[in-house]
Amino acid sequence: MRTILRKIYLKYKFKMLVRKQKKCIADMAKFLAKQGVHILYVELPNASKIKGLTEFEKERISSWTFDFNQYKEELPKLKKIYGEDVTKEYIDSVFDGGVVVQGEKRRILLDFQSENQHIINGRRITVGQPKVYHNRIYTHGACTWRGTGVEDQQTIASYLQSLINVDFLNSYKVINSAIGRGSTIFDDLQCMKEQEYDAGDIVVIGSHGKAMAKISPSFFRNHGIQYIETSSAFNRPHDYGEWFNDHTLHTNHRGNKVIAALIYKALNNSKWLTSKGKKHKDKPVVTDKLTKGERIYGDNVELIKYLDSIRKYRKEDGKRINGSIVMNCNPFTLGHRYLIEYAASQVDNLYIFVVEENSSYFSFEDRFELVKKGTEDIKNVTVLPSGNFIISAVTFPGYFYKDDLKDVKIDCSNDINVFVQYIAPTLDIKIRFAGEEPLDPVTNQYNEGMKEILPQYGMEFRSIPRKKDEANIGVISASRVRKHFENGEFDEIKKLVPETTYQYLFERYNREHKNG
Repeated sequence: MRTILRKIYLKYKFKMLVRKQKKCIADMAKFLAKQGVHILYVELPNASKIKGLTEFEKERISSWTFDFNQYKEELPKLKKIYGEDVTKEYIDSVFDGGVVVQGEKRRILLDFQSENQHIINGRRITVGQPKVYHNRIYTHGACTWRGTGVEDQQTIASYLQSLINVDFLNSYKVINSAIGRGSTIFDDLQCMKEQEYDAGDIVVIGSHGKAMAKISPSFFRNHGIQYIETSSAFNRPHDYGEWFNDHTLHTNHRGNKVIAALIYKALNNSKWLTSKGKKHKDKPVVTDKLTKGERIYGDNVELIKYLDSIRKYRKEDGKRINGSIVMNCNPFTLGHRYLIEYAASQVDNLYIFVVEENSSYFSFEDRFELVKKGTEDIKNVTVLPSGNFIISAVTFPGYFYKDDLKDVKIDCSNDINVFVQYIAPTLDIKIRFAGEEPLDPVTNQYNEGMKEILPQYGMEFRSIPRKKDEANIGVISASRVRKHFENGEFDEIKKLVPETTYQYLFERYNREHKNG
């Protein structure tokens, strides 16, 4: 009898929850409509609605969740999802964080930072946000929306921002307001009430559990809310590969990219997106507040630490002119050496920032050492690591996908603004140099971005013609050196790199091929 009564009680409780959520949706629609805000509801993938699931997908859906205490036992599954090279440190960096506490009015997402995940002021950062825009797109929902198990640039919000930047550059700023970890649509409504809106802003909200799944699409549409489902996009066959992580269907970077594309299509079809509107500009931050630990760049502790680490290299003589040049040096070539010699001849002090992101053929440690050895005779040069704030996966992820983005319009304003607002004042840098880029369209767009943005802050940009090789066949590029290195063509390499780089490459090649 007790079992029967309990079932009746749970059924009644579930029915009441559905009713409360319907009222919440109605209140949400009314609140946002008064401010001229568009609303899109997205039903996230539902396993019961997806056709042709694989056995591995069924296995995860029925039983499997990540257990970090049994990493070795779960490693075979993780490799299927993340690739053969996945490490425990990487898994920790994308799954740790996301701690949620109960605030006075709603659940609150606490700030967190790891190599691949940054939650600042209660929001997961969205990569590629423009500094100038006329409207905002707020995304709300649970863990999938926040980005469980993915890097900052792989969240739904970041993918959506990158799609919008192509066709509506400097028009929309996508803000990831998802909470997760047990949050509900009631928390989302309260979060919405705390945000500022302009007419034409857009709210995108995702599905929350079984009760939300019981609410029909017609209910949303009757309240002026656009509705799309995403399950059918994952019907087999498809070529996405493994598109989710565990039994709750937390989508990984592949799934997030698919969902972002569906959202973008829905927004475009609704004719909500436009390039017109009064422009907003994020206010520049006064840099002398950095040392006081005030709320700058989202109270980014990592940025403050980086600025403190380079501040000791500042040249205090006010009459001196300091310049900078940012290089990946993959590896360091005579072309890089030429650019540095020229830039150093134009200023009293030259800071060389070597890109620290380890997404290149040669490791950061090796690249950094080659630049130091290759420039140690130039007395007014200081070689520094770029940290996570100059051409990094956080500030400019497109740089590391250049081969796939040759015909795409890239938004590099975030990276340039961080440099000019925080890093340059810390070292009193007045000029930034860069080599002309006839071969790489992404880097060329970055140079054009500097040409436009730097003067707005009183900083000069100078472009340097690239050095050609002795045979005058073309510019000296690191990609040419890498190709010769892979083929073991050291006679050709010798023409393109300093002796220090040549010795490094020669020893490394022999070391890697000694058993070949």
